[in-house]
Amino acid sequence: MAKRVEHLLAIPTAVRREELVLLADARFGGAHVQPGPGPWALSLSRYATLTEAEPGALDLAQATAVGLLMDEPFAARLSSGFPLRVLIAATLRERAERPDFPLADRHGVLHLFGETVPDRQERRTLDWLIAAAARLHGAVIVDSGSREAERSYAAAIPDPRAAMNLTVYSPTWLTPRAGEHVCGQVVPGSALLDGERAWPGPSPDAVIVPGRQLSVDERVDLHAIVDAHDIAALQGDDSLAGYAVASGLATGGLIVVEAGPVEVLPVALRSRADLIHGCVQYRIAWEPDDPGLVHGGHLTAELAVEQEVAARTIAALAEAISEVAGGYVLDDDGFPRGRVVKL
Repeated sequence: MAKRVEHLLAIPTAVRREELVLLADARFGGAHVQPGPGPWALSLSRYATLTEAEPGALDLAQATAVGLLMDEPFAARLSSGFPLRVLIAATLRERAERPDFPLADRHGVLHLFGETVPDRQERRTLDWLIAAAARLHGAVIVDSGSREAERSYAAAIPDPRAAMNLTVYSPTWLTPRAGEHVCGQVVPGSALLDGERAWPGPSPDAVIVPGRQLSVDERVDLHAIVDAHDIAALQGDDSLAGYAVASGLATGGLIVVEAGPVEVLPVALRSRADLIHGCVQYRIAWEPDDPGLVHGGHLTAELAVEQEVAARTIAALAEAISEVAGGYVLDDDGFPRGRVVKL
């Protein structure tokens, strides 16, 4: 029998249950409230359930971990304040060895797991809990124990600003010059990237992950795949598949708008009839001066100011593009922008 694990989601009591349902459905598709008596429960997927914790439902270890949120440094960082509603996310316990290279851990959650990290279904469930906590200004409490008999709870408060990058999904293609013009209305000086911007190469501090030596047969197969791709590209037409517009920020860093076709629609948009036969995505992302610090969750005071300016600029660009091209705005977590509504 597969082992189970329970992680906790703590959110403000003002959050409506319907918001949780819509956020779950935007990520998993088909999320639904379980019928029948008993505590309110939401099926996230086949193997994961989110259940509202009634009085007395938490065991001593879980209740103690929730109590930590009322102490420093958590209480000062929990912008939603108190009281909180606690929900129990039960899913499969699936762990993998921590890789040799650093993992992106913007919210400081994965490092709580020590030498192992959640994998597969547990990772998908945990990623949603982190995203939901950030969106709803709440917290997550994870069971980082490596085995079911060794439960160990720790709390983390995800940064609500982490999903600041936005994507506009639209049935309308804006030409490169039109895209440049729209961006320029928001950020004067915005310009098309012509592909000549040189990449300076990896940072001197970049971690190089060692690979393995390919066999002769594997190298032959790899060259055949590359040759076939090159031939197909040469035989195709010269139509433009995408472009990018860069907008410089006075505080540092860039906002880059990348336009191109969508191969797979996000779960939240798969029922939209106007996108089924063709969709363009305009991804609007912040490129900070020091991405290593940002993705590692270590913001300096200067980067925090740059992030705040970037977030406002991204929101303004998304609004301008969606006004011209139409469509729908989602954040990096696949959630609808603004108040949660069913698309």
